[in-house]
Amino acid sequence: MISVFDQVRAFALTIGIGGIIGVLFDLYRAWRYLARPNQVLTYLGDALVWLVLTPTAFYLLLLSNGGELRFYVFLGLVLGFGLHLRWMSRKTVFFWRRMLYLVGRGWRLGVVVTLFPVWVGKKILHWPLGLLSLGLWHFGRVVKILGRQLTGGMALSWRRWTRGRRTPPT
Repeated sequence: MISVFDQVRAFALTIGIGGIIGVLFDLYRAWRYLARPNQVLTYLGDALVWLVLTPTAFYLLLLSNGGELRFYVFLGLVLGFGLHLRWMSRKTVFFWRRMLYLVGRGWRLGVVVTLFPVWVGKKILHWPLGLLSLGLWHFGRVVKILGRQLTGGMALSWRRWTRGRRTPPT
């Protein structure tokens, strides 16, 4: 037989677990607000969130009261979640939005700091490599013209060889 004190403690813990579920749900709501997924991704996200939150709630229930399911456990979960939604949800969603925004800004800053040397190197090497490429192109044109002149115009281009002729024309 469970004492009344243990039942009150378990009820208070289930109210806290309901509040924790509310905080995690608000994290998802904040992400959904910032990401603005389409309808299909919203449905998938909702399903995924509840597939994660349900085992989390049962794990916390196992830790708090040994996994005993009584009416006051469900009542405490609903009451904790409802109290959170009523009085704390707006502030929690605002907090999560700010945190996700700051994490995103930090991520972008990290990417910019990491890729800045690559961008500078590209800008520095773009002009010389472009000149080198242009010079090599002109050098190839000169070699092709000289090759045709040295062979008396007998040099065949690769395109002629690949048009289905098995032997070069005479």
